[in-house]
Amino acid sequence: IRIELAGALTSQAMHDFQDELTALTFLGLDLVLFFEGVTYLSPGCIQVLIDIQQKMDQQHKGQLLLRKMPEKILREMESTGALELLDVE
Repeated sequence: IRIELAGALTSQAMHDFQDELTALTFLGLDLVLFFEGVTYLSPGCIQVLIDIQQKMDQQHKGQLLLRKMPEKILREMESTGALELLDVE
């Protein structure tokens, strides 16, 4: 499933973001998230991505793939160690 994200993914949006991604994990399909239009990714949303990756690993179904990540967000994810846990291109 291809999902294009845009705007600021703030802490206020975190729960909806988590609910939507969690529901999609039950399909057992690959989730390809495109971050090209994202201007901000909160630490809470980064944790959601890590949690979703862990759920998918535990279920042995599908992959979480993060694509077209803006350089600023890549640097933030690198500083938190999240890049080592996620498949980012």
